[in-house]
Amino acid sequence: MRKRFLQQEDTWKTHTDAGNRLCQLHRYPEGIPYYEQALATAETLLTEIDTVYQVAEIPVIELYIISCNNIAYCYWELNDLESSESYFLQSLEKMEALSKSKQVSQYVQHKALRELTRVAVAYLDFCKKSGRPCCTALPLAGWGLPDIPPSHHPSSFKS
Repeated sequence: MRKRFLQQEDTWKTHTDAGNRLCQLHRYPEGIPYYEQALATAETLLTEIDTVYQVAEIPVIELYIISCNNIAYCYWELNDLESSESYFLQSLEKMEALSKSKQVSQYVQHKALRELTRVAVAYLDFCKKSGRPCCTALPLAGWGLPDIPPSHHPSSFKS
């Protein structure tokens, strides 16, 4: 199982690196499909998030956010603000859902809640720079960060 997860992480890295190379050359339309493949890989890892953290210690949430941000920034560079915003919101919605999910560990909930704050800041920055109004459904209130009991931290998981 660990080997499969690590192979998926390598696949994510390969797609992300290919997208990065193209985007560094300002070839954004060509980079987007690689970033979309990276996002699909991150989404696959998210389906087993607790196991991935326990067995392989892969930062799945971060991979997902990076993938969404990469696509959002490509669309930003292409002046497709609607598509760009949709990826910022996708990341925001996923972190909110994970932070409230009873199907994942408290560790994952807490990690998603921490990342939710960062994702929200990135989205608000996008709104400010683009001049677009922020989505009115943005849940900005009530984001307290609970303490993680030591028994729920990945360092306490058995491999």
